[in-house]
Amino acid sequence: MTIDLDRATLAEARTALASGEIGSVELLHAQLDRIDIFNPSVNAVVAFDVEQATKAAKAADELQASGAALPPLHGVPLTVKDTYETAGCVTTAGAPAYAEHVPDIDADVVAGLRADGAVIYGKTNVPLFAGDHQTYNEVYGLTRNPWDPDRTAGGSSGGAAVSVSCGFSLGEVGSDIGGSIRVPAHFNGLFGLKPSWGVISERGHIPGPPGSLATTDLGVMGPLARSAEDLGVLLDASLRFGAMKVGGVSAVPGASLPVASGVDLAGLRVGLWVDDLGAAVEWLDAQRMRFTPGGIRKGASGHDICFVHPKGNDEFPVSGQGVLIELVQAPAEVIAANS
Repeated sequence: MTIDLDRATLAEARTALASGEIGSVELLHAQLDRIDIFNPSVNAVVAFDVEQATKAAKAADELQASGAALPPLHGVPLTVKDTYETAGCVTTAGAPAYAEHVPDIDADVVAGLRADGAVIYGKTNVPLFAGDHQTYNEVYGLTRNPWDPDRTAGGSSGGAAVSVSCGFSLGEVGSDIGGSIRVPAHFNGLFGLKPSWGVISERGHIPGPPGSLATTDLGVMGPLARSAEDLGVLLDASLRFGAMKVGGVSAVPGASLPVASGVDLAGLRVGLWVDDLGAAVEWLDAQRMRFTPGGIRKGASGHDICFVHPKGNDEFPVSGQGVLIELVQAPAEVIAANS
């Protein structure tokens, strides 16, 4: 069997690997071949541990052939963001000072992926200490958007997002404070999840310093993938090790994504914000959203769409939090007038 890495999801790869339709070594080689072709133009995967990954992939194929029970990410080759420490593979966080930093142990997130059967073979590019909405550093250079190389891949999980978008990896783990998962996911056509703070262990993430047990006040760890289903698989793997490990930091035992099937959208209220003083929307685009033929004010699933008009001024543009408060507190007559 061959997997179409242009379109394949992590779920499809898991099924093929578990059934023996494709082997882990075969899939790893297919992804490395793809990197040889496309990575020079996007510069997403910047460090490799192919020797260790090949050994792990061979072991995965042997386990599948034995008929033994298989872990959830059995044999799936993955890259990880270069802010997560990886045992035996350089981890720089985009910083020249760490250009030769090779950790002895995995970050909890990486350990969780390996414990669930993933084959970690490479690291993806980040801005300096993951501190930007683009992806450039002096160690590895610039990561470009695969849809248009003249545009940014976003950041700080830009290399991670491009790796998944290009089919170098069928899932990734990023980190986020102000959009570092969500912005690259959007810019590269992916699904991204910023979980609640403290749900996934931060141990082994740079920043803080290598080996630190301290946690940041705002940073969270989370997955990027080609489908919402894949996010759930990666989130569970990221949770599992940190929650069980003695000394694991900031993990919630037993946490998992809720099942999404059967959710009734009818009656839900969705706020549409098109008057942002801090980031103006083109007038024509705003009018199209307001007056789309067929009635944008009522969603296809029965949900109500409410146009919110947050109060603010040029000096102090309103925040997203203000919009949320206005939406939640909006009286019934306001909703009725906009639906």
